[in-house]
Amino acid sequence: MSGLERLPEPQREALRVVFGLAEGEAPSRFLVGLAVLGLLSDAAEEQAVPCVIDDAQWLDPASAQTLGFVAHRLDDERITMVFALREPGSVPELVDSRACA
Repeated sequence: MSGLERLPEPQREALRVVFGLAEGEAPSRFLVGLAVLGLLSDAAEEQAVPCVIDDAQWLDPASAQTLGFVAHRLDDERITMVFALREPGSVPELVDSRACA
């Protein structure tokens, strides 16, 4: 979260709320997804970022949706996402993700 301060205010506040660092209503999943993508993209400017999610079947739906959102938007980034699942297709939020081929 070292890049949190470089995010636009709405994205920064969305992450603060979801991580319990600030009080507020549940933020838009779109804002949370953009914030996570922003943090990873910022880190990838310095070096490639591998992101490995093991036991992805245990992700809560909101986390799976956020990671799926990010995975769909990595075309021009130096970020690789790998999801390990017990059974392919067992996480509906990731079924359409190119990361779960």
